[in-house]
Amino acid sequence: MSGIREFEYAGWQAAAQAYAKSFAVATAQFVQPLLDAVSAGAGVTILDVACGPGVVSAQAAERGAKTAGIDFSPEMIRLARKANPDLEFHVADVEQLPFDNAHFDAAVVNFGLHHFEHPPKALAEIRRVLRPHGRIAYTKWVSQRDNPPYRIILDAIAEHGSMDVPMPAGQDASLRIEELNRMTQEAGFTINTAEMSPTEKLWRLPFGTDLIDVFSSATARMAILLRAQSPQSMSRIRTQVAQNVRRYVQNEAIQIPVRAFVVSAVSVHP
Repeated sequence: MSGIREFEYAGWQAAAQAYAKSFAVATAQFVQPLLDAVSAGAGVTILDVACGPGVVSAQAAERGAKTAGIDFSPEMIRLARKANPDLEFHVADVEQLPFDNAHFDAAVVNFGLHHFEHPPKALAEIRRVLRPHGRIAYTKWVSQRDNPPYRIILDAIAEHGSMDVPMPAGQDASLRIEELNRMTQEAGFTINTAEMSPTEKLWRLPFGTDLIDVFSSATARMAILLRAQSPQSMSRIRTQVAQNVRRYVQNEAIQIPVRAFVVSAVSVHP
């Protein structure tokens, strides 16, 4: 296992349960637009890539679609199977999918592509298992500085801590949507350029939720940045984040905007 994959694997194995209870609520806000983008409905076969705890598969199944979810984290798959015992899930590598050619009508990837070691290889493998003119849809966060939860934390670290923290190799937040779309086109897809405006949703959290605890326990790279801060810095960071989160309190809950691109594309066949 390479350094990037090893890091992502260890990070998501450790974060799986916390992610399912907290951060998955943020990513789940984009599931319906993602499923709309591939016309998920009765009789449509869908591959749910980087399925995590199975949220996308479950909502696709509610629409009548037949789904198969894959994730390289056994812990994520355990949680997905526990929550959705009637659905199909596999521990699998996106670069070596355990399916025949032209097996699915569509594929969806909810905030997963930027975590893959080789996105072009992953996209080519996804295309292989899609039927002619099959659709793919994926989500990607806007830049962290344009996404309120991330910006609140990064501003506090910049003011009270240190951003100079060694990070494992890999792309994650540094992979821009333009690069990801280029990779998608080079893998044999035509992108629907009409859908390139960011989508904004509300991430609802219980009143009093500590955003630092959420990111420390339910993410991979941001968790490394936070855990590297000194106790004294972390105390000040936590205080500033809590103060800035207050502006998003409504109806005795935190309702903070999250922004992402929802991209759809069609596989090109001769």
